[in-house]
Amino acid sequence: MEKHNLTDKPHLIYNIDETGIQPEHRPPNVIAATGSKPQAVTSPRSTTTTLIACANAAGNHIPPFSSSKGNEATLN
Repeated sequence: MEKHNLTDKPHLIYNIDETGIQPEHRPPNVIAATGSKPQAVTSPRSTTTTLIACANAAGNHIPPFSSSKGNEATLN
């Protein structure tokens, strides 16, 4: 922060996060051995929507961004 002279400029410090969601994904009940990590299996026909959010240290944010396969990107 000091190296880049950002200690008094929270409006220039941004954080961005991306996540994927599958609207059709409804995992069944899973039984797993003790100590193992259960994993859900998705259908190859399911679609994934990517969501991106971004905000800065001053509390300002950019509108969320979503993208789906075969669609143009949309701003929300």
